[in-house]
Amino acid sequence: MTENAEGVAVWKAPVCPSVTGLPLQEGGAILRRLTDVARAARVPFDGSVDCYPPNLLIVETADPEGLLQDWDNDNTRRLETFNSATDDLFAGAPQSVIEKFITTPRAVRVWYYTHREDAADLTVGDETSFGPPEVRVYEPTRIESHGVVYDFFRVFVIIDEKRLQGVTISQLADYVSMVGLAKLRPDAHLGDAPTILKLFDGAPQSAPSGMTPWDQAFLRSLYAADQKSVLQRSQIASAMARDIAH
Repeated sequence: MTENAEGVAVWKAPVCPSVTGLPLQEGGAILRRLTDVARAARVPFDGSVDCYPPNLLIVETADPEGLLQDWDNDNTRRLETFNSATDDLFAGAPQSVIEKFITTPRAVRVWYYTHREDAADLTVGDETSFGPPEVRVYEPTRIESHGVVYDFFRVFVIIDEKRLQGVTISQLADYVSMVGLAKLRPDAHLGDAPTILKLFDGAPQSAPSGMTPWDQAFLRSLYAADQKSVLQRSQIASAMARDIAH
């Protein structure tokens, strides 16, 4: 389900969410649900009304492709969206990746951008998370992953309002909470997993009405696992199994 073969990215800085493009009542419902989900999973979270700057930006629009194309064409905005605005170490995503993201129609598009940090001392600056993983063995009984870890710097969730027919605000809020707090592949094979992530796989009425115990266990396990360990994914799976069994 996760995007890369490397360690799974998580939020380390407090999440400061922002919702635009929805009616006040619906936007407030998404923010309240996101707050509850984040706190239940022990995600660092700043839900105060004056938190700034927002780093989880949720936008609903009738023209997501046009909006994203405008962002890509605007150099200033692009620095804030598709590249890093923090320093020159961030290489940026290839234009082909950006164009595919813009032109691939989805009910919800999510653009993650992350910090890449040294797993030993966490002093390396910003970089993209593209590239092959590394595995370093420091001593016979201590194995850590990749030499680097990733954490979210900013996440954009772009919702296509034309593709929401039949979707309830509760379903949308829970779906957005999942994809905003964990780096997930949009084309992930979910098999028989009972998850809100199947919301747009078919009729919304056939999808869960909200987050399931599977979803809740996944987020709790993700944020409880040791991000540096090569066993991170195994830890997540084992913790999920225990959590769901109880």
